[in-house]
Amino acid sequence: MTFNADLQQGIEVEEAVLAKIQVKYPDAYRVEGYEKKWDIFVPSKNEGIEVKQDIESLKTGNILIEVSFGGVPSGLSTTKASWWIFDIGHDYYIVTTPERLWNII
Repeated sequence: MTFNADLQQGIEVEEAVLAKIQVKYPDAYRVEGYEKKWDIFVPSKNEGIEVKQDIESLKTGNILIEVSFGGVPSGLSTTKASWWIFDIGHDYYIVTTPERLWNII
């Protein structure tokens, strides 16, 4: 896939997750453009949510979690989100916290 195709797919995943969150928290919104802290923000909870997609995890049994890129901390190392939600395909989601991910790693 190209960068633009990957970006569009990421936006679609974020929108699908947002729709589910808005059932309980209608004030939730997707952050437009590049935001390092989180993808979705819920003002009534004052919490951010990072959304990831890893369809290959259904085949491999593993989820990819970025902690650095090019030797520079990123992903889990720099997140400000309270929650991480992984779309693993077929309408399956894993919801966890950064702390739990660090404990697993």
